[in-house]
Amino acid sequence: VQPREYKVVFSDKEVCQGICVALGLPVPKHLGCVDPDEDVIEIIQAALVASRSGQIVVKPVRGIGGRDVLMIQRGERGPEVLPGSGDAFPLDDLRLQERMILQERVIQHPAMAAFYDKAVNTIRVETLLTRDRQVILLGTALRFGRIGARVDNLSAGGIGVGVEKESGALMSLGRDFGGRTCERHPDTGVRFEGFHVPYWREVVALLHRAQRHFPYFRLLGFDIAIGVDGPVIIEINSIPDNAGLEAVQGPILSDPRVVTEFDRYGLLVNAPTKALARRLRTAGAIRAGEKR
Repeated sequence: VQPREYKVVFSDKEVCQGICVALGLPVPKHLGCVDPDEDVIEIIQAALVASRSGQIVVKPVRGIGGRDVLMIQRGERGPEVLPGSGDAFPLDDLRLQERMILQERVIQHPAMAAFYDKAVNTIRVETLLTRDRQVILLGTALRFGRIGARVDNLSAGGIGVGVEKESGALMSLGRDFGGRTCERHPDTGVRFEGFHVPYWREVVALLHRAQRHFPYFRLLGFDIAIGVDGPVIIEINSIPDNAGLEAVQGPILSDPRVVTEFDRYGLLVNAPTKALARRLRTAGAIRAGEKR
């Protein structure tokens, strides 16, 4: 379901951005790319001028896990750079080590910002395109930044909270990278239980549409931001973190549909999961016999 030769479509953010734009998928406004040997300051200043929000995100074209992501904004004393964590510094002091993509920063929905407003909080959703060309959601989790970080990755100190796939409601407990649990955001005190992700129907519809655009890569991890006007695809991941997702939303194979489709694709590799699939097949055959 994940042919190696197609991974570049998603591992290279510049390539992925261009394809998503061509397909009409909502992504952050593209403001160009910059290499270390170019006039970095001039190119970034031009991108800031083109940004409606006055803020841009600069991240490695081949980066993962929020590594070396920067936010750059117009300041009273000129443009300033805000790293993923730590103090801001003048744009003139910026030195790049690799090719970076420049995007306009998404202005997130106020309900999402209420939990934590220093980072754009995103929903990680894994999707599977079945053999029958149907899309199912394998798992969903909402990630919040914390402790002053400007990224929401759990590896950077963030909190993950499971999301009910049908309703978009948050589960009651959040977990950090070390497995510690909480019922409220530790920094703001906003409670998880009872919150429904805005535009959830639109999120699900977007995921179905986007996954169908990539029939050659049938299992993907999407990072979705909730903007003021609806969902925006921040990134598409070819190697999503199943373990991290399950830690906050529960076992992927708790859904019989997922077990069945994994079985059809030959993705169940150990005895317990194969036995689970056999029980489901037997139960299905019994039900079919009773109907006849």
